[in-house]
This record gives sequence, C-alpha cells and structure tokens, in this order.
Amino acid sequence: MARLDRGAVPAALTTTGATSARLVVTGLVQGVGFRPWVARRAIALGLRGRVKNTGDGVEIEVHGAADAVARFVAAVTGDEAPGLVARATAWPPSSTAPMDFSIDASDVDAGGAWIGADTAVCAPCLDELFDPGNRRYRHPFIHCPRCGPRFTIQRGVPFDRARTSLAAFVECADCVAEGRDPDDRRCHDQTNACRRCGPRLWLRTRDGRRLEDDSDGDDGAAITAAAALLAGGGVLALKGMGGFHLVCRADDDDAVARVRAFKQRPTRPLAVMAANVASASAWVALEPAEEAELCGPARPIVLVRRRPTAPSSLPLVAPGQAWLGVMLPSTAIHHLLFWEAAGRPATTTARAQAQPALWVVTSANRRGEPLIIDDDVATDALVDVADGWLLHDRAIVARADDSVLRVRDDGSPCQLRRARGFAPLPWSSTAPGPGSDAVLALGTDLKATICVARPAGDGFIDWVVSPHLGGLGGPAARTSFGDVVARWQGLVGPAPAAVACDAHPDLHSSRVAATIAAAAGVPLVEVGHHHAHIAAVIAEQIDANAWDTPVIGLALDGFGVGDDGGAWGGELLHVDGDRCVRLGHLGPLGLPGGDRAAREPWRLGVAALVACDRLAMARARFGDEPLVDAVARLAASGPSTSSLGRLFDAAAAVLGGPRRTSFEGEAALWLENLALGTDDDDDDNDSDDDNNVRCVWRGDGDAPRLLDWRPLLTHLVDAADTRSAAGRARAFHDGIARALADGALDAARRTACSTVVLAGGCLANRRLDEALTRRLVRGGVRVWRPCRLPVGDAAISVGQALVAMCHLARPGRASP
Repeated sequence: MARLDRGAVPAALTTTGATSARLVVTGLVQGVGFRPWVARRAIALGLRGRVKNTGDGVEIEVHGAADAVARFVAAVTGDEAPGLVARATAWPPSSTAPMDFSIDASDVDAGGAWIGADTAVCAPCLDELFDPGNRRYRHPFIHCPRCGPRFTIQRGVPFDRARTSLAAFVECADCVAEGRDPDDRRCHDQTNACRRCGPRLWLRTRDGRRLEDDSDGDDGAAITAAAALLAGGGVLALKGMGGFHLVCRADDDDAVARVRAFKQRPTRPLAVMAANVASASAWVALEPAEEAELCGPARPIVLVRRRPTAPSSLPLVAPGQAWLGVMLPSTAIHHLLFWEAAGRPATTTARAQAQPALWVVTSANRRGEPLIIDDDVATDALVDVADGWLLHDRAIVARADDSVLRVRDDGSPCQLRRARGFAPLPWSSTAPGPGSDAVLALGTDLKATICVARPAGDGFIDWVVSPHLGGLGGPAARTSFGDVVARWQGLVGPAPAAVACDAHPDLHSSRVAATIAAAAGVPLVEVGHHHAHIAAVIAEQIDANAWDTPVIGLALDGFGVGDDGGAWGGELLHVDGDRCVRLGHLGPLGLPGGDRAAREPWRLGVAALVACDRLAMARARFGDEPLVDAVARLAASGPSTSSLGRLFDAAAAVLGGPRRTSFEGEAALWLENLALGTDDDDDDNDSDDDNNVRCVWRGDGDAPRLLDWRPLLTHLVDAADTRSAAGRARAFHDGIARALADGALDAARRTACSTVVLAGGCLANRRLDEALTRRLVRGGVRVWRPCRLPVGDAAISVGQALVAMCHLARPGRASP
C-alpha cells in the first residue's frame, strides 16, 4: 500500500530502558496487515506479547530485552509500518509476559477506529491474477491486506471479517492455512478468499441467461462474454466496488448516445477508462504529477489535457472540452476485461503496452438519484440501457462514487469529487481548544457530505468525512442521506456535543440537523455557507497555529445564502475561528428568474449588459428570445446576486456560450475552454497592460467594499470587432483574478493578516485558480487552497464542524 500523509506526529513514547511496553496505536491500522506485521517484527526481535484490534485501533503489548523493546517501538511509529499510524501512546503493561507472541481476538466494542478507503488491486495481486500456476489465476476478486475494498464492504469496527460483507463466505482450507501462516502476506487477512470459497461472478443477459465462471479459473465465461458484448457495441452494467457503472466503447457513438439518453446528460463530459498509462497517453498528454495521481491506489478520474486527435475520435465523450477525464482499472474485473479485449497477453510487459480498447465508465444512476448498489434494483432500473449485467454476490454495504481531481501547476491535487479511494479515510490535526468534544456536521444539499470531528487524545482530533453523496433533491437521495447520517452518528458515541449545519433553514440537511440536535439536547450551530468554505480549508492545515490564525478568505462559488438572506457567491471575508466578517463582495448582478437564471445563462447575459448600459446590445444579441425585454426589466429591478459563478455564466452568454445548460457549471466551463484558444496568445500573460480592463473596488469606511466588474465587461463587449472571442475570454479570467487578488492583498494589509484562503466551486476553473494564486504569492502572502478536500460544497461539512468546535471552545461563548 502506498504511504499516506501521516498528518499528526505520533506522541513521544517513554520506553527507554523498559523491558516491556503497552502501546495503543490509532490511525489506519485495521484492514492493512498491521497486526501480522507487528507480530513478525516482534518475533524477529525476540519479543513476547500480543496484538489485537480494538474499537479505537490496535493494542500491542511486548516484553523482552530493553534494546529490543526500544527498536520495536521505533519501528511501529516509523515509515516501515503498513497503513497510517496517526498516534501511538504508551500505557503501563497490563499483564505478565506470555510465553510467545500472539495475534489475539479483537475487542468488540464501540469505538473510533479509522475506516479505510477502497484502493486499487496491487501489483503483487496482479502478478497472481495472470499467473496460470497460481491458485488465484483469473480470480475476479483478488486482493490482499494492502489493497481492495474496505469502506464499501465494512459494517462496523473493528475491521474483522464478521463485520464485512465477506462474512457470508466461509474460507476454504487453503485460505485458512494462509491466514494462519505468519510468513504469508495474507496472514490474518480479514477479506481473504479465492475462487473456491469467495464471491462468484456471472453475466446476466437480457434474455435472463446466467453465464458463470467455473471455480477452477479455467473457464472465464462471464468475463469473456462481457468483453465480447463491449467489443460488439453493447452497454454493460458492471457492479463495481461502491456501485454500478455503465460501460461502453468510447468510440461507439451509438452506445455513448444511449448512455447519455439514459442518464439525461446530453452534453456533460463523460470519463473514460484506459488499460494502462501507455493506452491513456494515446489520448491525453500526461504530466508526471498527473500520472502519479492516475496510478495511485485511489485510482481517481484525473482531468488531463487532450491530444489534438482525441476530440474527432471521441466526439460524444466530452464535446467541446480541452480536458478529458481519464482513469485506470481499479479492480481485478477491470483488468480481466481489458486482458480479454487485448487478446489475453501472456506477460507483464505485453499487458503494459498500449491497447486500443477505451471505454466510457460512468455511474449507472439517473440524474438526481443515488448510486445503485443492489442487484435487483440494477436489473430493473437499467433494463432500458443495459445489454448485459456483470454481477457478483458480494454485497455493497456503502456507496462510493468515483473520485475526480485535476493537478495544479505546483503538482498539488485540486479535488473536485472526493469519494472512492480517498473517503472516508480520516486525517488528524490539533484541536481548536482544550477538551474539544465531538461534533456532527451535515453539510449542505448540493454535493452533500457529512463530517464528524472527534477528539482523539493528546490534544488531537480526527476528521471523518463521508464520500460525496450528491444532491438531496429527490426522495431516494434523501433516504440514502439518512442512512449515512445514521452511520456517521455512530462515530461520535452516544451524542455529539453539537450539531452543525448550513444557516439556510430551508435546506433538507439543515432540517435533519435541527431534528438530531433537538433529540440529543445539544446546541445546533448554524454556519454561514461561505464562512464554512473558508473554515474547511483551515481545517486541512495541520499546523498547530492554524486555529488561532485570522485569515482573509475569498469564497467564490455559484450560490449560498448570506447573512442578509441574499444570494452570495463572490465574498471577501475576514475569518477568525467561529467569527466571520464580510469585508467586500462582487457588485450586484441581476438574477432575472431566480434559480431559472442559473439554468438559462442568456438571462444573466441580458442582466450583465443592462448593468453596463448596453440594452440595445442585449436586444441585438438575445432578440430571438421572446422574453428578452421582460428579462431586461427584471434585471434592473428584481433580485440580484454577488456570485462569481453567475458572473462567469453571464460572460459566457455574452461571448456566445450556451444559452441553456444541462449540468452545473456548463457555461463557465465553456468560457474556460474558450480561453484556451490559440489566437491572441500575447494576451495570455497575466499582465497589467490595460487600465480599461480593470475591475474597480468601490467604497470606504466600515461598509463592505464592492468590486465593480462593469468596466471589464464593458471593455470586452465593446472590443468584439478588434479582439477575438478567445482573447476576450482570457482577458475576463485574468481581469477578475487580478481584481480579486488586489482586494485580498489590500484586506490583508488592513487587517494584518499574512494568509489568504481560497475556496469555493469557482476554483475548479484552472485558469482562475492559477492566476489568482500567482498574484497573491507575488503580493507576499501565504496562500491556502483546498487539496485534501474538494473545492466546492462537498467541503462545507468540514468547515461547519470546525466553526462549531471553535464556538464550543471559545471562553464565555454565547448560546447559539
């Protein structure tokens, strides 16, 4: 298993000169082969004792020579240990020394043991998978203590087989022998299985036939038939780790169109899966940091720049996009399907060569519905699109969508969706105050997540965030949300010290939070949407001073209810723990039609042109819209917003982008792609070349300052005859970035803050993110951006939890 960021440094252990030691180790130390590693290390050092799983982690007791005990303790807390040791605390030995070293039965009780994330099948397992002499040859569910499913099969802690969905499979004699052999890499593997005793794979055809592999691995009928189905242009419903996927050939327009129609995604980019790096490189230009993320144990979808030939070869996969979402196989089933498609290459070298197969792999749920995890539901729900179902009898306990990220210029990840492979793996940080208690935070209704922040001893807290749950608009999604809430409530013990939620009272998540708080008799802490965005980034910082460091925050997104009840989204904030002051914001943009304007950017285009005194231009550009005059009147006198996301939508509409959108961010994404045009390259230099292109900060005194964007947009619409659309799109991005950076730097000087925090869904825009960061760094401030958490609303729950903990820790706090 690849090493993970350790986060908190283990507490000092006072074992010098001791001939015995008892350690309680927390972190990701269950389900990763930690206990067998401990046993082997202790035996090699001549130590006696025991190791066992507990509700909180792993407990170890050793007895022997003092120097051996000291070396053992150093090894347990060092980089050689598997998994992720967050802390190791020394306790007095509890018993006399046993005669040998043993792995004891787990303590079964409530606790806070870390839950591991699902990871891709590892290289040693792949070697076994394709070795005809190995008893796991072509076993579709091959994995070991360092790879495979964890969260999606786990029902409780400790991580023992009885509390996973593998409990239904009784190990055969060979698997039992492996589990008892201290020198075997599957010693005490709680998920150990093979073809004879483990899950079974079969293909269900549309006519109800069942094609099943034999138990000896000589006949892979299900995989062979599924690969043939894909090669013939069919759509396969594949039961994955955390839910069902729809799979089809990326170059088959009819198959891709069928998938799009079912998912009601006419234009939203789809992700593709390639067999290996060499295969992916035929379609995208991979940078080293992108390749590292692509090949990492999480196996996320990575957004990578397309090669020039990709758009014409894959016209329906990501229409009009310069970036392609690519992932590599994460399960043995994926590897076996590509192996069949490539003609069953016999060697590792041959399997690593470029293969022509490229498949669209996308979640098999309709828009607004949760991931499908049940076989019967999948059979019924996907009957209109699937030509076959590749099923198995290992139950999916918890949903986990594919993670999505891009890589920034500095090599750091910009998370867009944190799910399979990353969540719910916790991280540790210092607590915001002495005696910090557990907090449950329920996030918001779009890109919903749930967070538990809980004390972990020694002045640390653990942050446990659910995978991405999607939107909560439909009844099925709300039911699924309730299930996850119940599971996360179990992570905080009898009751949290507080429940946190969005300050918008009409959100479903806020209503659920209020109900939980009332039932538990604990405070309900309502946190402003954009305050939570900034606080989430602060929560990522492990530095002990982060809690007490006031920061300037730029919260940039599409929508969030502000303190005044208005539609905010372009906010300059001063944040100090649970306190947040609005220092400035984008000037108002008319929001004709309210929420409808977000789905029909032409309305925002009209509003922007009216604000710039260009009514005639609005009529000329959008005159074929029958409501253009009514929208213009409403733009001048109706509701407005300070949202940067809506301003990007408006600019896109003015520059010729989509008038109506089918997915969130479509217009802004169009504008970002337009800015990558090849002409007017001299504009792509982030320079201060033209004062006419500047936005202007207005206002003085104590009132929040307003960023007047009208000079920029006016200049760009008036320059249509002298400047290309791509050049104007670049100028818009860079002008906004320059103005926001100037405002943040000025606020930092006025408040004596040395740190600027960037957050919000608009940072998914690569050009804005990089230009804004460059200017801030040149201005001499420290810049914090989301890396561990997504830039958008999926991080909100973490920010809410931090604000609630700071509120509880503040001396003399008032009741919320």
